[in-house]
Amino acid sequence: MKIAVLGAGHGGHAMSADLSLAGHEVNLFEFEKFAENIRPIRQKGGIEIIGTSDVRTGFAKLHKVTTDIREAVEGTQLVMVVLPAYGRDLAFEALGPQLVDGQIVVAWPGYWSSLFLSNYLKSRRKPKPIISETMSLMYACRRVGPARVWVRAVKGIMPVAALPGSKTPEVLHVLKEAYPQVVPVGDVIETSLGNPNPVEHVPGMILTGGWIEATKGDFSFFEKAQHDPVPCIRKVKTAVEAERAKLGKLLGVKTDWLAEFYVKSKSATFPEHVEMRGLMFVAQSHPGRAPETLQFRYLTEDVPYGLVPMLSLGEQLGVKMPATRALVTLASIINEVDYFSRGLTVQKLGLAGLGASEIKELVKG
Repeated sequence: MKIAVLGAGHGGHAMSADLSLAGHEVNLFEFEKFAENIRPIRQKGGIEIIGTSDVRTGFAKLHKVTTDIREAVEGTQLVMVVLPAYGRDLAFEALGPQLVDGQIVVAWPGYWSSLFLSNYLKSRRKPKPIISETMSLMYACRRVGPARVWVRAVKGIMPVAALPGSKTPEVLHVLKEAYPQVVPVGDVIETSLGNPNPVEHVPGMILTGGWIEATKGDFSFFEKAQHDPVPCIRKVKTAVEAERAKLGKLLGVKTDWLAEFYVKSKSATFPEHVEMRGLMFVAQSHPGRAPETLQFRYLTEDVPYGLVPMLSLGEQLGVKMPATRALVTLASIINEVDYFSRGLTVQKLGLAGLGASEIKELVKG
C-alpha cells in the first residue's frame, strides 16, 4: 500500500520503519518547524529499527521524507496521524485541503480525534475522507539516536473504529493489510474513552510530582506509580476508573482494555549497548524512568485530551466525576495552564447538548 505517516517523533519513526520493511511505500511527513526530526533520516535515506522479535528489524528505506504535506498525502490509501494530541489542530488544518473522498485517515491513538476532525471538516465543507482512530499507539518505542528507533513492545491487539461506526469494516479491511492485530469496536467513543493512558499516567504523575521535581525523574515511574503503585496512587486510579466505567456503561462501551493490551503484547528488554544520553528514558538501571519534569505528555497530553473530554462528556450526561475533576484541577495548578478551557470539550467535539442516545446514534451512523 501507499501510506503517509504524519509525525516524525518516536511513534512516527517506528511506524514508518516497520511498515516500510513490511513492503509498503511509506511517505513520512514532519512540519517545517520540527524539520530537525527528519534531517538525519534524509541524510541516511531511512530509519534503523531495533528491538523486540515481534517487530521487523533492520534498516528501512522510506519512499519520501518531506515537510510538504501535499507531497506526503497525495495518492496514498492510508493517512496515519502519529502526532501528539496537542499538535493535531494544526495538523488537521494543514491536512484538510489535501484529503480526497474515500481516503482513510487513522489517528494513533484517537484521543477523540475522529469527532474533532469530523467537526472541523464539516464546518469547512471539505471532501469526505473516512475518518477513524485506534485506542493506542501500536508501538512502545523510543528514538535512540539519529534515524534510529528502539521498539520495546508491539501491541498484540488494537481496537479501531471509524466515524460513523458503519464505516469500520471498510477501514478494517484496508488497515489489516498493515496490522493484522486490529480488531473492530462499536464506535469512536470506545476507542477514545477506553484509552488507558489518562487513568494510568495522571494519578502517578501528580502524586509523585514532588519526587519527580526533587530527583529530576531519577526513579522508575512504571515500578512506583503504574505496575504496582503505592496505596494512595492505587486509590486515586481506582476512583477515576470507576467514574470512567460509569460513563462507559451509560454510552454502552467497554472501558477496561488495559489488561488485554498487556496480556497480548510482548516486550523486549532494553539493549545495554544503546546510548540514551539526553533522552527522557534511560537504560536498564532505571527501566521506565520517570519524566524529568511535570511539563511532560503524561500531563500535557493526557489531561487536556484524555481527562477533560471524559469529564466534559460525563458532566453533560449527569455522571458525577469528582476524582477526575480533582486531577484536572491539580494538573492545571501545577503546570499553570487552564486545562479545562484548553482541553477538548463537548463543544469542540460537536457533542454539546446531546443526550446519551443521541451521541450513540451520531457515532454509530
